[in-house]
Amino acid sequence: MSSHTGVVVPLSSGSETRSRRKSYNPIAKLGGGSPSISSSEIDSIKRPPSQSFIIYGSQHREQSPSDFTSLLSPCQNDQHKYKKRKGLFHIGLNKLDLKDRTFNELPCVVHEILLFLYHSLLFENEYFEDKPISYFKLRFETSRTVVKENSQLMISQIDKMSIEELLKKGFTMNDSYLLKQKAQSEERCHFFYNMNLNNGITNEEYVTLNHLVRRYNNETKPNLYKEVDVKMGFLLLKNYLLNLPVPLLSSNLLNKLDMVLMMKEKINKDKMAQLFIEEIKTSILEHLNGENECRFEIIKEIILFIKFVCQKHNIIKEEKESMYLCYFNAMLQNNFFRKEYIEIIERVFYNEIYSKE
Repeated sequence: MSSHTGVVVPLSSGSETRSRRKSYNPIAKLGGGSPSISSSEIDSIKRPPSQSFIIYGSQHREQSPSDFTSLLSPCQNDQHKYKKRKGLFHIGLNKLDLKDRTFNELPCVVHEILLFLYHSLLFENEYFEDKPISYFKLRFETSRTVVKENSQLMISQIDKMSIEELLKKGFTMNDSYLLKQKAQSEERCHFFYNMNLNNGITNEEYVTLNHLVRRYNNETKPNLYKEVDVKMGFLLLKNYLLNLPVPLLSSNLLNKLDMVLMMKEKINKDKMAQLFIEEIKTSILEHLNGENECRFEIIKEIILFIKFVCQKHNIIKEEKESMYLCYFNAMLQNNFFRKEYIEIIERVFYNEIYSKE
């Protein structure tokens, strides 16, 4: 019986086997040792150099040490990227883009409002006339007999009446307040007088006005022909002039107008009008930092529009004066314009006609 002899190899524990496998590196066996990286080299990989140049196409730009987003796009660090642009109702005239102006250098907002008012008033000849309550389709709580008896009661009369007087005519309390509110919003005999004093606007109209301004500022322009009435168009125009960062006209112009008025006994009205135009241009260049962009065009357009409204609708003298006061005070952004200046302004652009046909 033969016996087998051999070498007894001690069995290693499982932990030793795992450690041996973990440390085994065939690359180290081929290359003569495992590669080692010093801590300074690791830091140099983590931190970009203080100054380096990164090329994007043909553009060279110096990279800031803390500017890691610049590795993605050069536009990431544009300081003006998230700067919100002022709205169309609050932007300076010298900041208007080409798309915000017409070919005649008139701001598109002013052009759209005036165009809407022109078309609305061109065929609505009775807009500024006084009207009876039967003209408006109102729903009353009062009996039909009372409504019929007072059907020819004019809006201007209701505006002057008190609630007690309306109650005596047979209207209920709710009907009386309804009539007073309607008279406040529809009264036409003192339309521009009230607008100049910021009267005659209801809370609903004020909310609508602010909503329209916000839409213009968000560059979501409303469709004026579908969404607003004539009164709101006039309010929008005044609001635009009042919200310009720099007033359209300088207050120093009024001193020049006073000087022109002092010479009216010596020169004719046409010469006075010519002096007025020259003073406007001088005022823009001297007192408004030379911001001549669109200013003269807006002034001319508004003057021609006022003359069109007054002539087309036979506006009485007091209301015509109130219209000039309303919009020239808005252009000045104060209340210093006087009706004595109107005779000069009416001669300005005397031979020109306002037309949008």
